[in-house]
Amino acid sequence: SPSHFSAFGSSGGAISMLSLNMLDNSDFFSGAFAAEYGNALSGVMDIKLRKGNNQKSEMAFQAGFIGLDLAAEGPFKKGKKSSYLVNYRYSTLGLLQNFTSISNGQVPQYQDISFNLTFPKETSTTNVWGIAGNGVINDQNDLGNTKIHIESANVIGGLTHRRNFNNRTSLHLALSGSVSTDGYTKSVVVSQQTTEVSDSRHNESQSLRVYAQFNKKFSARSALRSGLVFSYQNYKLSRAFIDYSNNKLQEFPLDANGATGYAQAYGQWKKSVGNRITLNTGLHGIFFLLNEHYSIEPRLGLNYEISSSANIAFASGLHSRIQPLNLYFDKTQDIDGTPSGSNRNLDFSKAIHYVVSYDKIIGESFHVRAEAYYQYLYGIPVCYTDNAPVKYTSYSALNLVTDYVGASLQESTPFPLANTGNGKNYGIEFTFEKFFSKNYYFLLTTSLYQSSYQGSDHIERNTQFNGQHIFTAAAGKEYHVGIGKNNIVELNARVTWAGNIRYIPIDVKATQATNYLVYDYARSYEEQLPDYFRLDLHFGFRRNKRKVSHIWSFDLRNATNRMNAGYGQDISFRNGVPYLYYNQQLGLIPVLNYRIEF
Repeated sequence: SPSHFSAFGSSGGAISMLSLNMLDNSDFFSGAFAAEYGNALSGVMDIKLRKGNNQKSEMAFQAGFIGLDLAAEGPFKKGKKSSYLVNYRYSTLGLLQNFTSISNGQVPQYQDISFNLTFPKETSTTNVWGIAGNGVINDQNDLGNTKIHIESANVIGGLTHRRNFNNRTSLHLALSGSVSTDGYTKSVVVSQQTTEVSDSRHNESQSLRVYAQFNKKFSARSALRSGLVFSYQNYKLSRAFIDYSNNKLQEFPLDANGATGYAQAYGQWKKSVGNRITLNTGLHGIFFLLNEHYSIEPRLGLNYEISSSANIAFASGLHSRIQPLNLYFDKTQDIDGTPSGSNRNLDFSKAIHYVVSYDKIIGESFHVRAEAYYQYLYGIPVCYTDNAPVKYTSYSALNLVTDYVGASLQESTPFPLANTGNGKNYGIEFTFEKFFSKNYYFLLTTSLYQSSYQGSDHIERNTQFNGQHIFTAAAGKEYHVGIGKNNIVELNARVTWAGNIRYIPIDVKATQATNYLVYDYARSYEEQLPDYFRLDLHFGFRRNKRKVSHIWSFDLRNATNRMNAGYGQDISFRNGVPYLYYNQQLGLIPVLNYRIEF
């Protein structure tokens, strides 16, 4: 995952490691994606890196309240086509502690570097690219008696080669790899002089991927794409929890590791039928070497062109995903504590997607899109028996955020799993946008949805992520000023209002009795954090000269200073009286930047 503060088995982290300076046009598929994409249940983000300028050298330097940003690009040799693009960022919110409400001493720090080297020839192009970064967060609760340390580091890189044999046939080859580590430590302040670790986790993983794609265009109306992918991955996980109420007895220790690989193959055919219908169909296959499970997945897409400016589309497909490796290799125990081995024989989680959409271009600048979708998920890992305590039978891998343990690092322990769970997601989305023209743009999006699951107790519950609604709006305007109208004043705003995540409530009486967190699993994900709301404002001035540009900007991030809740519910005791609270995210962040491009 090219993100800071990501954890093994998760889909991402809090902050992207990719600077906007590096990104080219990229694609996001929210469901029923084409056969070339596999090992994903819900969506795919196909990120493309921008090539450097091969005509002249350019540099940029930016300094501001949240850190530094340096970028450089240009040709390796003047008059040649090869180019480089490099970007480095260092960021810390420590400078802002005196200006804003960074709660509980929470100060995220991170740095990253990314590059893309391009070597084109007459019929081929080779790229060498890489992304690397690390970050750390130190946090404490409102009362200062619990401290948390989070760290992560990722290195991702690869080599790609594209060759065109003629104007109808091409081959794309890639070799890539990654190394990732992440760690979590929770410490309890025992006394004014003593702080002791109560919970710790450390993950390490490495991966290697080989990829080949063949493209054949038979005519302007028919094209074939096929490919092979082989991926290898290993990991090492260390975890422990110490119960201070029982003479510091170490409970729920875990030290597991493993390695395996999987192979994928796909073929997809795009065919125009008549003048208005386009068919995109194909098959994706995946084979898991660890337990020899496999999945064959048909995909289908139809697009009907109503007019030159409007179309309606339908897509459906079967999709599957290998479980995070720690689910296979972790040592398990039966409910009574008897060792039972591991979950090595787990099958894929699967989902059937149905999507129908309508797109309309209005004039030259406006775009309207409406989409409805339904996803049925099955083969989801849940507790292997429905006779276990409710904290196990309400478990589902659909609610995983970081690793195996689910809601509570303290109270969970690896147990046998079975692919008998299911879930469903359905909703509608609406987009109305104006592309940038006449010096302004806007974008409005609305999503209404439901997300539910069933564990081994067959009770339908909300998933952790069932926020039910998301509304976003963004708009901007540019004013050309100065002599010759060469300078630019820019105003931008963005607002987000969304239903927040759900959580498992804390059992206050049991927590007070045992002196560590106990959850009310019978009410799993009934409660929801308060809605998320954020308003961002941007003011900028750009002064353009013949060989250099100066950009001054001032941002108010979370301009209303709303202390949005995050990370679920927590508890403290004040003189023996329980105090329930939500951990809060950052409030108002003023950001002043200066950037020079030359």
